[in-house]
Amino acid sequence: MKIFGKAFLISAAILMSVALIAALYLTAGKRYTGAHDNIVKGYIPTKEESLNILAVFIKSGDKSPEAICIIRFDAEKARIPVLVLPNNMNMSVGKKIESLEKTYKNGGIKKLKRGIKETLGVNIDRYIVCKTGYLSEITDRLGEVEVEFKADRTIDGKRYISGAHIGGQEVAAALEGDDHEVAAEVICSYINSFFEEILCEGDQSEIKDMIYNTVNDFSYNDFEKYYEAAQFLNSIKNKPALALRPAVTEVGENCALIEESAEYIRKFFE
Repeated sequence: MKIFGKAFLISAAILMSVALIAALYLTAGKRYTGAHDNIVKGYIPTKEESLNILAVFIKSGDKSPEAICIIRFDAEKARIPVLVLPNNMNMSVGKKIESLEKTYKNGGIKKLKRGIKETLGVNIDRYIVCKTGYLSEITDRLGEVEVEFKADRTIDGKRYISGAHIGGQEVAAALEGDDHEVAAEVICSYINSFFEEILCEGDQSEIKDMIYNTVNDFSYNDFEKYYEAAQFLNSIKNKPALALRPAVTEVGENCALIEESAEYIRKFFE
């Protein structure tokens, strides 16, 4: 009985040790405070899984951009920074300096990416050109957006407070307006409202629809690759998107990004 009791205790200790090691491995991804129980087990995101996405919003039949923004999908740091740049902000493209709007109108996405790299030091991995009318349609299909404003905001002549709900028409109007801060906060609210439905649904029907109805350089394999990272980010952060505010100074009819602001922004997209 003594021999049996000793052997039983040794076996139990071994099993407990194995269980503890397995538990530590499976919860390796839970390095963020407040991680949920449904986190992707054993998964830890890497910097290589981050994406800098250039998003240009236009009206149907119009070559001029309504809003130009950079969005970083960053599961490693558990956040999605959103930067909307003023259309009249000067950019360096080679030896030439011109506004974002002119850069896009004269050279399209290729020239705009180059200007962003030379002015901000930010590399663009993917791009998407989306019509505001289409964005309005999918907003109404998914539901209303709960806005998260820093202060009272005006959209299409009507004032909204944080926590209000807006539909597709208001989302489009915010992007078509002149206030880039309002546009940034609406895009963040949009991501936070629909992140799970768009990126984490198993059938990815919304993603497929977006690829088909926009101009972009995404592939379906991209979403296969980043699916696990999206699930991970969704499980640990309820509202991952945050709006960055570029500090600019007036230069004639245009404006220029203040160097300190450029350095601050660059850190989010490295």
